[in-house]
Amino acid sequence: MGTPLQGRFKSKGTDWSGSGNITRSAWFDGSADYLTRSMGTPDDQSKWIVSLWFRRTRFGTAEYLFQGGTSASSATWNIGFEADDQLASVAGAVGLTTTRMFRDSEWTHLVFSYDSDDSTAGDRCKMWINGVEETSFTVDGNPSSGAVYNMNASGQSHQIGAQLTGPANQFKGKIAQVLFLDGESIQDSSHVIGDFGEYVTVGDNGSVWAAKKDAIMAGYAGTADGNSFCLSTDIGDGTDDSGNSNTFTATSMSDSANGSADTPTTPSPVFSPLHKSAVTATLSEGGQRAELASGAA
Repeated sequence: MGTPLQGRFKSKGTDWSGSGNITRSAWFDGSADYLTRSMGTPDDQSKWIVSLWFRRTRFGTAEYLFQGGTSASSATWNIGFEADDQLASVAGAVGLTTTRMFRDSEWTHLVFSYDSDDSTAGDRCKMWINGVEETSFTVDGNPSSGAVYNMNASGQSHQIGAQLTGPANQFKGKIAQVLFLDGESIQDSSHVIGDFGEYVTVGDNGSVWAAKKDAIMAGYAGTADGNSFCLSTDIGDGTDDSGNSNTFTATSMSDSANGSADTPTTPSPVFSPLHKSAVTATLSEGGQRAELASGAA
């Protein structure tokens, strides 16, 4: 139910200065909603960064956040959750799958940086969660030097919120500030993790990882050019805010219908799928609506 930013320092009579850093999210219904576009010619397919915020409202089901490619082949790159709630960024046996599981309905930030040109094989795939680099994986397959996959490949469809084949493995929850950088990586020092978020002190209890402004992320994508994009202020419509015109097509959703003011910098309370009850409750609209089973009181 919210994060340490939820109160936004109201107890001190002021708002947190970054409360408007992310102004919009989009909720995905887990059955029909997704965004898709076909990539153009990449600047450098061997390097790319994905940064996005997610809020899960369903667990124990395979769900895709972002996919590059349309098939189940080993060349298609998938970023999402396994059925056991581990987070994976993989193409076949290459990439990373976390040892830990993600069963939390709070806003969470993911950064994945791919650079197959890195001279150290074990550094070619890197993942950060809420600003902290992940180091424990059940799958840790290193791409070969210079290897490329369907992610950031010309003519390949890319999906947010679903596997396009079917479609299947649809995401249920909210996604915000999706950033893709073509031809850049953290490994080659194009960026550092602090470019994508920052630690904000909350009272006397330490700090929390918080999002940078939508405009900053859009600026990164605009500078990177190529297939780079940033979906933020009109994410439900798939609008690219970077100036690169790499806009996605929305299927079964729109910003007017699926857009939400619940964001990582102004989080709203949501119902949790972990809540145990004698009555079945179906969550929708990104966890902000719960419907009891017919006849339940």
